Amino acid sequence: MQLLRLEVKNWCQHKYRECVFTRGLVAVIGKIGSGKSNLLGAICWLLTGENPNNGLKMENVSQLARPDEPSYAKLEFEHAGHSVVVVRHLLPEKEQSTIFVDGVEAARGDKAVTAHIERLLGIDSKFISRFVLVAQNEIFAFIEDGASEVDKFFQKLFGTAFAEKCHDTINKQLNKLVIPEVPDPVTVLEAQNNELEIKINELSEEVNKLPTISVFMEAQTGQQKILQDWQARTKFAEHLASTEAAIAECGEQLSAVDAACSSYYGNLASISQELAEAQEAGDKAKAALDNLIVYRQLAEAKLAADKRLNQISALRNSRNEPPALSDDEFNELVNTIATLELRLNERQKFVTTFDSDSVAACPTCGTAASNLKPAVDDAKTEIIALAECVSDGKQKIAAATAGKEARLAWEKEEAKLSAEAAQLRDSVSTLDNFQAPAADEPELLKVITEYEKLKAAKTELDKLAQKEKEKKANILGRLDNLKQQKDELSEKISAIAVTQADATLAQSTLDVLSRQCVQRQTLEKQLTQLEFERTSLVEKIAATRDTEFQAATLREWSATATAAKDALKIAPRIVAKRNLQRLEIAVNELLQIFNVDFFVRAATDDSPTFVAEFLDGRKQPAKRLSYGQKTVLALAFRVAVNALFAEQIGLLALDEPTAYLDQQRIKALAPVLERLRELSTARGLQCLLVTHETSLAHLFESAVELDA
Repeated sequence: MQLLRLEVKNWCQHKYRECVFTRGLVAVIGKIGSGKSNLLGAICWLLTGENPNNGLKMENVSQLARPDEPSYAKLEFEHAGHSVVVVRHLLPEKEQSTIFVDGVEAARGDKAVTAHIERLLGIDSKFISRFVLVAQNEIFAFIEDGASEVDKFFQKLFGTAFAEKCHDTINKQLNKLVIPEVPDPVTVLEAQNNELEIKINELSEEVNKLPTISVFMEAQTGQQKILQDWQARTKFAEHLASTEAAIAECGEQLSAVDAACSSYYGNLASISQELAEAQEAGDKAKAALDNLIVYRQLAEAKLAADKRLNQISALRNSRNEPPALSDDEFNELVNTIATLELRLNERQKFVTTFDSDSVAACPTCGTAASNLKPAVDDAKTEIIALAECVSDGKQKIAAATAGKEARLAWEKEEAKLSAEAAQLRDSVSTLDNFQAPAADEPELLKVITEYEKLKAAKTELDKLAQKEKEKKANILGRLDNLKQQKDELSEKISAIAVTQADATLAQSTLDVLSRQCVQRQTLEKQLTQLEFERTSLVEKIAATRDTEFQAATLREWSATATAAKDALKIAPRIVAKRNLQRLEIAVNELLQIFNVDFFVRAATDDSPTFVAEFLDGRKQPAKRLSYGQKTVLALAFRVAVNALFAEQIGLLALDEPTAYLDQQRIKALAPVLERLRELSTARGLQCLLVTHETSLAHLFESAVELDA
């Protein structure tokens, strides 16, 4: 991987910064606070999605940025012949990260972009942040971390993490492994199966001695037919006996009905003769009785009419004829009063007009108002007299009108009473022509009653005689049906030749067959149960064989897996130790360039670390070296590692690697950089160093210098 160009906008201290990187050795130089490490952090964020700077993602926005300005970082690099551009945003917050490969968008979104970079480089983001872009606080990771962290460091470096995963996976499988137990071995089960075979054969022989179901069904059908025929014959005989009893009962009922009919018809003949004789007398009595009733009704009507005539005469005598004016007199009175009212209105108008100071003279004749005063006074006197006359006249008109209405009402009532009296007199004259009948009412009622009794008795006898006649017809119909039924039953009984002895023998045969059938079914059920047990046992034998084979296989696998697990447990340390031994020569060569008084050896206790051996014979773990010594060892180790993996990684970035070096060691950095330059030329390794030592700028092929 070769970095080409970094662009940041509103990133930490940088309002806007563009850095162009050359191949080979590149330095990012600037004094403390110039934002060197933040640029390395931007590269790390772009490649891994993890921001190494302190604080939240949004806290990395430059304080110089305006609210509406974007904040982003953009990196261009080459890898395996591909041109790649990665862009990640702080602002706007909704803007998504993107990656372009050879000018085509390959992924969008933080996680998707990181995953695509990991696939493209063939390494994960943790490897990049530990071995490619090494932050200042990570340069001593392989020296100062705890044992487990150092193990993970070298597993990641040498690719042995998969061995640990395999070890854990096998261990989990071994912990979950359950070797099945076999309660009964196959030999015991096979012995049980042989015993079942013997029992099944014995039962089969017993079953074969008994008739089969088809034989039983055939024999049962014949015997049941005999029983059914006998049962039918018995039923027909019982029905025949009851039919003969019913025929005898019908004969007795028919004799009784014939006697009743003869009695009813004799009585009917006698009553009919008496009724014929009494009919004429009864009809005459009815007519006489009807005339008597009419006569009584007419007599009552005549008395009522006479009574009403007397009432009308008394009423007419008590009513006085009201006096009334004639039409001429009434019209004359009305005209007189109308004339007086007209005169009164004229006088009132005259007085109203001239009895006022507002009128000076008569508008018609021109007479002065003062000359008309006597006429006004006369008019006032005349008005009083006229008003009294008009009032009296109106009262007379009202009285005449009331008298006229009373006269009309009297005349109307008088005409009504006269008409009613005339009608009543006509009715009375008509009623006088009716004569009272000669016969007495009780005698007439007696004759009529006797006639009606005879008539009712005949009607009742007719009903009884008809009922007995219908009863006789029903008995005759039932008797015919019973006789026909008797003949049919006799024919059915004659057609059945089965005797009671046949039926008894058939029942006995059926009982024997039934017992044999039950016995066979019981034996077959036992046989089926034994065969089921044999089938289950055979399946159990097969399953037991499988279980025994599975148990043996699992025991063999457990032994193999345990051996593999033990091998995988020590494999990462063996690989790490061998790789550390491979790195010893390169690291010690670089330590000689730094002119230190010690060299390193891989630890002999299988722990993945170095032990420093001093020229005076002292030995101590790398963890106990001074910061300056650790820095020299870390630089030598980092350069050696990246030299080893230069072709796969192609990039090494170190943040402030000279922080703990004295001036003598810093001067010794030149040959180290020369070694890196050789690696760059031979294997294409690009090395990026972030430092505040401006004196080192001339040692690099290019430098990005930052202002404070």
